Amino acid sequence: MHKFSNLDTNNPVHQVYGQYITTLNAYRMSLGYLERGFRKEPEDILEKSFESLMNPIIVPSVANSFFLSVYGDYEYFLVEICKAFKKKKELKLTVGDLHGKGIERSANYFAKVVGLDDIKNTKEWSNLSNWNVIRNKMIHNYGILDDKGIEAANQLDIGVSEKSNKIYFGIENVFDFINHSDEFLSLILFTAQASE
Repeated sequence: MHKFSNLDTNNPVHQVYGQYITTLNAYRMSLGYLERGFRKEPEDILEKSFESLMNPIIVPSVANSFFLSVYGDYEYFLVEICKAFKKKKELKLTVGDLHGKGIERSANYFAKVVGLDDIKNTKEWSNLSNWNVIRNKMIHNYGILDDKGIEAANQLDIGVSEKSNKIYFGIENVFDFINHSDEFLSLILFTAQASE
């Protein structure tokens, strides 16, 4: 589960993080339920014929959909945490004032505005950057990877078709993203708390 557990309910940053953890736990429970259902043994001929579609089509489609949903929520919560830092620290700049978009802009806000200078020099950020590459290839290129995408997939242990360079996503990959996203946010909170 999440690593940062020293939540102060009066702290706006911690309030947003608490909302994020609640959302993550809902995804974890839903994914666990689906994963158990996917492993269930077929009981009749109809279920057996359905099972032949399960691994090549249904599981990757469900995993892709879950990943994109969790990723979208993650981007939202990163921006909300930036806003909470602005409020808590009474900062002048908003996350929207910075160049870039998505998780990159939020990470720049943490580094340049909040003052977490080395946050983008961490393995947690490296993992998140790789997930960003994967997300972009799924959205903009039908999940077909170029060399940068293949490197990101290899770093994250995501299956890639040798024939088509297309991502083969499983439920375990969604769990990995959830864990990596939480590790980065936990690092943000630990680092910010240590600098106070």
